[in-house]
Amino acid sequence: MNGTLFHRMIIGLLLIGAGSLFLLKEFNLIEVDIGSLIGNLWPLVLIYFGSWGAFSQWKWGKGGSQWIWSLIPVVLGFYFLGQNFGVIEMSFGELIRLIIPIALIVIGLSFFFRPRKNSISYHNPYTHDGPLDPKSEMNPDKKSGKSPESDPEIKLSTPTPPDWTSQKQEWKQFKADHHKHYEHHVHEMIHQEIHQDIHTHFHSKHSKSSFIGDIHLGQDYWELEPLNISQFIGDTVLDLTKAQIPYGETRINVSSFIGDVKVLVPNDYEVGINAITSSFLGDTTVLDKRIGGLFKNTSAETPSFKEAEKKIRLVTSTFIGDVTVIRVG
Repeated sequence: MNGTLFHRMIIGLLLIGAGSLFLLKEFNLIEVDIGSLIGNLWPLVLIYFGSWGAFSQWKWGKGGSQWIWSLIPVVLGFYFLGQNFGVIEMSFGELIRLIIPIALIVIGLSFFFRPRKNSISYHNPYTHDGPLDPKSEMNPDKKSGKSPESDPEIKLSTPTPPDWTSQKQEWKQFKADHHKHYEHHVHEMIHQEIHQDIHTHFHSKHSKSSFIGDIHLGQDYWELEPLNISQFIGDTVLDLTKAQIPYGETRINVSSFIGDVKVLVPNDYEVGINAITSSFLGDTTVLDKRIGGLFKNTSAETPSFKEAEKKIRLVTSTFIGDVTVIRVG
């Protein structure tokens, strides 16, 4: 399928779906939180552009392992998508440690299947395996007595390869146009969210999500339940000091693409804390540990975690931002 036609179909389907969704919501035919929907499904953008980049490199590229790097957004997209829906419990650091050896293996295998430069040949339609029949009308010696090589008017042409330079320029122009359409679509959705109070405060829900804005949970006294918090752009603050913590183990997942994550846990000997944090870029402070840099994965737990009757297992992951888990009290 032509790349331009494929992109136009995808953009058209997205606009039709978004318009239908807003229309049904306007007539109160469906009840849906647009901010929550975007906050959960934003990784599809990474999956789409990564998949198209890998396909383009594989089909129109020069071969080799260039297409593998386009798969990185695809993997990150599926990871954050699984985190948002509570399907994937793997931390970001564990994912990185798994991706690196697999990427090395795939890149190594690509060297065995890389096409050779001299393996491509072009067939000359004017060459023949044997001499022509002297009586044939196609024989040039019949009338002129000259061979094709000696006659300057007779030119042997060889098919030229496609003009990749012009196709590359067309591809860049299309990506620029597609990016403008995408930004316009996102701005329209953000404009709708502003009228619905884009700065969201969440209470008594098992799943919290936000596209743009801050998430604050635990400002009042509340009962702690298993939580799954997903954030695209914005800070996340989770205060567990005022929470009524049930007996047994309670799991909390917090994922953020860009923004800081701060979790306040009670300094209570009856409550055991086990925290696993991962960050691509940013500082990490977990209980008594503090580290910084790239690809950081930290885990810590209170001394009485295994014996505690009330346990909190906290898993946080962020792409760009600081992660802070501290005890208060």
